[in-house]
Amino acid sequence: MKLGQALPIETDFRSVSYSAGSGHAAAVNKDGIALTFSMGSKGNRFGQLGRGKDAKHVTLDVPQAVSCVEDVKNAYTGGTKDSGHTALLTQEGVLWMAGCDRWQQLGLGSPGAGAAGYTWSGGKIWRRSFKKNSAIASLMTGDEHIVDVALGGDHTAVLTSSKNVYCWGRGGQGQLGVAGNPFVSAPMKSNKFSGDPAVKAICALRDCTATVNEDGNVIKSAGKCEKVLVEGFKECLRAAKHSKLICQEN
Repeated sequence: MKLGQALPIETDFRSVSYSAGSGHAAAVNKDGIALTFSMGSKGNRFGQLGRGKDAKHVTLDVPQAVSCVEDVKNAYTGGTKDSGHTALLTQEGVLWMAGCDRWQQLGLGSPGAGAAGYTWSGGKIWRRSFKKNSAIASLMTGDEHIVDVALGGDHTAVLTSSKNVYCWGRGGQGQLGVAGNPFVSAPMKSNKFSGDPAVKAICALRDCTATVNEDGNVIKSAGKCEKVLVEGFKECLRAAKHSKLICQEN
């Protein structure tokens, strides 16, 4: 597959996600193997393909399997031209993340510590290989598990089976749906989004986050949403329908 070609949505794939802004994509095949690939020349600038390396320019790329994460259920991508991150959710509900971590959008820090003491290996502000996100697991209780994941420009949002929403990363525009609009945040529960039984999926784009119902209609939103909501969360809604979280796209 040549640079810039899109991976077709076929029944052979459980999940397919594109991030046009950051120029990368991820998919999961019927055997639970995740594949990542570049859609543009900077599609692995921050190591968001999770291959143990980064590259400022990619001249040719094909989908390659992610070897370190097994039995993957869904893949998610996000970012902008100046960032890019990827998430993989396993059948057991374990969340793995790679890519740009400038705003803690990978959520690898302790929820109790916030931004304090947050460091990156070798001084880089990104992770080239997929890392297990243990912070979100520590916030969930009982048999609560992750249902959906959304990656914005520099933040991440997760919807659980208990209808709780946890967000982390850049929050200055209010996109995390938490009090105080923190400049940067480790994973924490969003009271704005949590607790609504009508929520079926969660979407994020740039500096906006929104919950949607089974018909693909926005229930609540937070952040800088006016323009992106008008444009629509087309990719998010398509992926949610493909995963049978919602019935239709609006």
